[in-house]
Amino acid sequence: MKTYKLKEHKNAQCKVLVSDDNKRIIFQSYNTHVIDCNFIPAQMGEPYFKLICNNTYSPTTRKQIGYFLKEYFPNLSYYDIKQAINNNNCESIGFLSRNKQVLFKL
Repeated sequence: MKTYKLKEHKNAQCKVLVSDDNKRIIFQSYNTHVIDCNFIPAQMGEPYFKLICNNTYSPTTRKQIGYFLKEYFPNLSYYDIKQAINNNNCESIGFLSRNKQVLFKL
């Protein structure tokens, strides 16, 4: 896996791990894997990433989640993640394209 800092927040105590084939992206805050993103190939439509976020953690990590989403999944926000977790109806958010997003159950 390759390790990257967030472009706009290089001093933040977080990093992004990207697999060599670009099919898995992990957002890590300090030593905790916060969001795990897995590429799902197209079957009946566009390919997408399945994002799994177990919790929103501390106020600092919440900010970092927003920074990460803005850079890697620009039409998702921290509030989308929070809503998915708070509604307790799903743990994941699918990113379908630059124009669409969808919430779905695992």
